[in-house]
Amino acid sequence: MNILLLSHRLDYSGAPIALLRLAETLVYQGHSISLGTFKTGPLGVEFEKLGAQQFNPSLAKNYDLYFANTFLTVPAALNTAPNSGRVVAWIHESRDFFQLYGFDEKKYGLSDLKHAFFPSNYMLEEYRDLMPNCKLEQLRNLVTMDDVKRNPDYQEHFSVTGAWEPRKNQATLIKLINQKNIDIKLNFIGAQKPKDMAFSQHFFVGQVPFSRAKELIASSYGLISASLSETQNLAAIESILSNNPVLLSDIPAHRELKSLIPEIVLFNPNDPTSFICGLEQVTSQKGNAGLLHKNKGIADKFFGRYAFGQKVQSLIAQMGQ
Repeated sequence: MNILLLSHRLDYSGAPIALLRLAETLVYQGHSISLGTFKTGPLGVEFEKLGAQQFNPSLAKNYDLYFANTFLTVPAALNTAPNSGRVVAWIHESRDFFQLYGFDEKKYGLSDLKHAFFPSNYMLEEYRDLMPNCKLEQLRNLVTMDDVKRNPDYQEHFSVTGAWEPRKNQATLIKLINQKNIDIKLNFIGAQKPKDMAFSQHFFVGQVPFSRAKELIASSYGLISASLSETQNLAAIESILSNNPVLLSDIPAHRELKSLIPEIVLFNPNDPTSFICGLEQVTSQKGNAGLLHKNKGIADKFFGRYAFGQKVQSLIAQMGQ
């Protein structure tokens, strides 16, 4: 198939990285890919390495499949494709995202779609009433930690990933630590240090290439996420694949992940006691190599190359019928 991939941007955030992993798989399976984006960024080079062609408007109606990555690119895909039956969207935003950031979910053509994929099953069910005529499928993200080096400078730190924003809830995490004077070191990956807060024992590395982010996650003691909303926490899965424990907020995406990997520890970000108990649990897990190795095996089963490749092949075959 000749497939057009549409991305809202090409930075190191989760959705563009997920699209890159999909592109790698499509090329491996023998498909030709082209790329259109609203905003260029450092990942563009990685798509070029795969042989992705730049979107050519004069050939806009000639693609076999139009793949919209995130809800933001759905209108462009629907307007470009000859018909909606050749458009598929991979939606990476939970429905509460629209309310949290003031987007009108009815303005993006989601109800006009015939095919849509979601990383998490809970998301699929969330959108069902909004997309009554659409075939909804789960497509989990591909997550790997192949040949990732470890840096001993960060082995005492917990990784906290994502830009500093309300959805990621880092401020609440800091508040929990300060309230109880907890002796813990955090390494904020993807976030700039807020000017109005003091963090003597924590690191802020800002946005870095995803290969560097993987190294920092693998090198850490574990990972903590106090997020209010996630679709599928890629960094948490990367930490598990690195034989590290994770402490995650008790939200739908993390509960679904725990249903696959039962030893994941959840906590209530608004409850200091819950947080302290969770820290004690992950500290105990850190010394249990057998348990961490078991978690890694489960994560690879659900999010590894084989499972992802099989699912993509099946879904693309359905689209071609």
